[in-house]
Amino acid sequence: MRKKRIVLPAIAMKSDRKFGRTAVTAVVALLSLTSGCCKRPALPDGPQLEKIFQTEGAAAAKPQPPKSVPVRELDVYIDGSYSMAGYVSESAGQSQYRRVLHHILDASTTAQYKLSAYKFANDITPVNHMEVSQILSPGFYNGTDTPLNLLLDRIGRQDYAGHLSIILSDMVQSEVAKDQLEMVDSLSRLVTHRPEVRLLAFRSSFTGPYYIESIAHSRKQKQQSYPLNLGQSIPGIGRPFYLLVVAPDRQSMDRLQRYVLDHASAAESFSPTDAPVGVRAIEFAPADGAPSIWSQHAQSVLSESGASAQHMASFVEVHAPAGKDSPLRLKLGVNLRVPMEAIDKINLQVRKAVLDSNGASKPVSFQLPVTLEGKPVGETGQLIFTYQVERPGACNWELYHVQMRAGDGNLACPRWVQDWSTDDDQYPSAGTRTFKLKLLVEAMVRGITEKNVFCEQYLAVRRGD
Repeated sequence: MRKKRIVLPAIAMKSDRKFGRTAVTAVVALLSLTSGCCKRPALPDGPQLEKIFQTEGAAAAKPQPPKSVPVRELDVYIDGSYSMAGYVSESAGQSQYRRVLHHILDASTTAQYKLSAYKFANDITPVNHMEVSQILSPGFYNGTDTPLNLLLDRIGRQDYAGHLSIILSDMVQSEVAKDQLEMVDSLSRLVTHRPEVRLLAFRSSFTGPYYIESIAHSRKQKQQSYPLNLGQSIPGIGRPFYLLVVAPDRQSMDRLQRYVLDHASAAESFSPTDAPVGVRAIEFAPADGAPSIWSQHAQSVLSESGASAQHMASFVEVHAPAGKDSPLRLKLGVNLRVPMEAIDKINLQVRKAVLDSNGASKPVSFQLPVTLEGKPVGETGQLIFTYQVERPGACNWELYHVQMRAGDGNLACPRWVQDWSTDDDQYPSAGTRTFKLKLLVEAMVRGITEKNVFCEQYLAVRRGD
């Protein structure tokens, strides 16, 4: 078990999540206590507690609530370059690519989306007038370039801000004088103002030429290629292709997921806008064999909104601590959705307020000493946070608002991405992998996932006298 004592700086933050009122009512009833000659105020419910920690800057930065009706404008962009023809060749048969493309177009129509289909290669052209059979014929895939960077820039423009977008491609940037870094740059710009992104991965039979991207070429040179003949009946053998989905808000993404994406049956997926750590439970966990200074006064309230967990708990001092600070030990049961390198890089941002009979003080950023223990490797595990809590005043509540993030540079790409990616596509053995896929997903992790709050705690402590 690794232990590291760190003091983490706090930055004023604001959450827009609410606690369930039923659970909070029970907590408030238990916390409405008086002690001695002073009247200690009851702990406010979730919305009131949130308001205590609200600042003008945080309120201004609070995202606008999603529209009451999810957006229905759906743009489907189909990669029409030469490199895609092998998915629909006669030898490829009834490929997964054929099935998924057919499903996307059919399900989008029956779900009553306003569907606009486009072919992108040398340029972007509408193909709504085409029959699906034409789009699924090898002749459709005759473009010399795959300018994914330009397509991502287009989706990020303001006039497409209210649209859902699905890109169907092998996600290999193919353009003279451009490489995969151009696409990564465009994606990084896109994710700064388009909040919901999702990547779905598939494998398909493929019979045709693969065009090598790791060897530079010019317009006057013929791009080097080699033949691929891959089936899809054995897991891990088919040629990869992807759906990159962009939505203006979570509500619109969720509706598209239910009506269209779920039934596409992706082999793998990655949602960078979800929290990298899933919190299953939070328990009060005094160290074995040592008397605890605190007792949990009210049962923790743990809820989940979207991908992040919210936790509210209160603790009462059992006896006066010998020193100023007292250890408060909490155990989090977690699922690691994205590999994490080290627990000592986890970032805690803390604010503190004092609640007494006169009301709540103005919250301030606070340095809360904490000892972290745990094993961040694997898919499941435990993280133990031991907070060194200041001793409360005689007639008040000490309130802490803690937000947990993975920390800068502390996350790696999902393991399936590492397995599906290659940095060298010069040989047929790379045909079952995607050139520089890891680079693309890493841009999502750095641009979105690292910044996501995976757990938000409201802790209240008081003396027991």
